[in-house]
Amino acid sequence: MHISLTRKITHVLIGTMIVAASIVVAAIVWMSLEHDRQAAASSRTMVEWGVAGIGETLDTIALDYAWWQDAWDNVRARNDEWVLSNMGAGVTESGTIDLLLIVQPDRTIRYGWNGNSGDTPDPTVLSRDVVRQMVQKVDLIPTDNVKPARMTARVGDLVYVLSAARISPEDLGGIERDAFPLAIFGFVLNNERIAELGRKFLIEDLTLAPYRASQKATNVLRTDDGRPLAQLEWTPYQPGAWLLRQAAIPVTAALGLFAFAGWAAARSAHRSADTLAVKEEEASRAARHDVLTGLPNRLRFTEQLNAPSIRESCRRGECAALFIDLDGFKNVNDTIGHAGGDKLIKAFANKLQAALPPSSFAARVGGDEFNILIASPEPLKAAENLAAAIIQKLKADFQVDGKSFRISASIGYAISRDGGTSPAEIVRHADVAMYEAKRRRSGEPVLYTPDYESDLYKNHKIEEALRHALRAGELEVHYQPIVSTGTAELRAVEALARWHSPEFGNVSPAVFVPIAEQTGLIVELGQFIFRRVFADLAAIQGLRVSVNVSPVQLRDPMFVDTLVAMAGNAKIPLDRICLELTEGILVTHPDLARQKLDALKKAGFTVALDDFGTGFSSIGYLRQLPFDTLKIDRSFISEMTRSPRAASLVQSIIALGKALDLRVVAEGVETADEQRLLRLTGCDYLQGYAFGKPMPIGELRDRYQLGAQPTRQTA
Repeated sequence: MHISLTRKITHVLIGTMIVAASIVVAAIVWMSLEHDRQAAASSRTMVEWGVAGIGETLDTIALDYAWWQDAWDNVRARNDEWVLSNMGAGVTESGTIDLLLIVQPDRTIRYGWNGNSGDTPDPTVLSRDVVRQMVQKVDLIPTDNVKPARMTARVGDLVYVLSAARISPEDLGGIERDAFPLAIFGFVLNNERIAELGRKFLIEDLTLAPYRASQKATNVLRTDDGRPLAQLEWTPYQPGAWLLRQAAIPVTAALGLFAFAGWAAARSAHRSADTLAVKEEEASRAARHDVLTGLPNRLRFTEQLNAPSIRESCRRGECAALFIDLDGFKNVNDTIGHAGGDKLIKAFANKLQAALPPSSFAARVGGDEFNILIASPEPLKAAENLAAAIIQKLKADFQVDGKSFRISASIGYAISRDGGTSPAEIVRHADVAMYEAKRRRSGEPVLYTPDYESDLYKNHKIEEALRHALRAGELEVHYQPIVSTGTAELRAVEALARWHSPEFGNVSPAVFVPIAEQTGLIVELGQFIFRRVFADLAAIQGLRVSVNVSPVQLRDPMFVDTLVAMAGNAKIPLDRICLELTEGILVTHPDLARQKLDALKKAGFTVALDDFGTGFSSIGYLRQLPFDTLKIDRSFISEMTRSPRAASLVQSIIALGKALDLRVVAEGVETADEQRLLRLTGCDYLQGYAFGKPMPIGELRDRYQLGAQPTRQTA
């Protein structure tokens, strides 16, 4: 009995140990398989994100190259040398991209490069079928949206990630869809790029292989219609196999060590889970952070907007948002190239991070755009302090490749005043305020108010009314006399646009001209003014007319040819037309200004520098550029009878003009004392209400044909 009982107990014990051991072994095996499965899923997710990251990087490059005023001008003009050195060089020299093909507006192909092309364009680097597919994808995108279109395609024996975008000017308004060239950019998925992607995510044997059945983990690359092109293959990390090796020895050694074996297995599983968590965290960070600056990207910023803590801060009225846009950044890219521009962006991001308070969250949401969220009990003060700190840091020069750059930023900010505004709406308000800051050009941050929304709406209505006015002929051209200083005889007139709108009444040029510039209507408005001026000049022989020219008009590659053709059709001698330019174009586009001024002078026009002294005037501009006339801004004239210092300044400007052999015109002359002082200082010509307000052509014709001098009028 005792023996039987002992045997039974032994059997039960042995059976229990066997069952326990089996359970432990089964549990360990199951855990190992589950970890292997999770590791494989994690590696597949990382590879998918990595491939998506390659496409996003290519989209960013496509946007930088395509939304570029100089590219718009030179590709359409078929300037082969410029296209090769500024766009093709990204393939042939710097290796920024592996393929570039440019489709002209008429859908012909003139330029194409890949890694084997050299400097000579090869329009056949992409098949016509692939080009056709890319063109169709871009055609689905509205013309006012610069978003690139992306696809994966096979080119010969190679697989490419392709991104296509319209080559666009700075101002997208009013351009027909078939006027845009198209640029197609490509990254080849070669062994080097795939291996680099694998190293980034700690996958040692990541390779590109033909589409096939495989024992390894795979990620299939497909065309837009789902056809497989190739696949990425790799061996996933297998923490489960390592777990089995660790647990096998204690399990087979003795059931007495079962607890230890279980503890060791649990500990090993914990380590494996930690390793997997670290890898997942690295992959998640790579997908949600900007590669260049290390800041969160737009995806991460959007997630932060929906975070419960941010929503709660907004509900309590303790949330603020800043929207920062770097001004004139495309000019930096034009000067030092996109690589240098990237360095400047990174340097700015470093300064931005140094200025951030602890309770803030900053992200790079575009090429030169940054968003910041602040949670603070005093959101207005926190936003103002941060905006001031950013402006202060921008006062110091940036050093890039041995060159110094001074950049500015337009900053708009908004706060959750009533607790009922969502985080996304606060960011939108900051965006609206940023555009108001950009419009003011004062360099000062702007706090959002609902009035700015009203201004945007009103400007939109004025834009619509202006389009109708140009079609309906509502606008007029008035002429203000320019007289000889000594005799008050009429020597010339300045043509000025006037608009009486049935909806808005008399609309000032200070209102509708900037709107026309922003929307692209300035070209049509300018052509209307020149047509009217040429028609009026035909009725008044010998009279010279000055016409203001916008920088947007000057950037039009056909501006000079169009103007010469219009004057030729009207049979107007070009030396009777003086084109007035402000100083802004000289600073922002000096090379373009010099090129266009030389072309205008060569054609036969005369050129005047308008509003001298109010912007960035320098003697260098007057010496280097072929101006004929210098116009002194009326702000100086109005002060000269009240301030000896202002009078001395006007006298110095006149002396400068004489020294450079320029005709000098004083604007805004209204009183006899101003006339007397200007006559004593040797000014050549006078313009202002003292000699007549801007008047219709009929009134001017009557005065001129009768030989009467303009009568003095009060302001």
